Amino acid sequence: DAGELLKKNDFDMAILDIMGVDGYKLLNIAKQKNITVVMLTAHALNPDNLVKSIKEGANS
Repeated sequence: DAGELLKKNDFDMAILDIMGVDGYKLLNIAKQKNITVVMLTAHALNPDNLVKSIKEGANS
């Protein structure tokens, strides 16, 4: 599971998808470990998701 991988390993960067496994949940785990996060999406692109990603700590 991606969440467990983020919790148990050290990464310099995580590239996450907003869709699929809850991307925002993974974003929170990564930010707790000071992992740089880039959020990608093909289907959920709208202003609300962009703002939420940045407010929750994704790098812009």
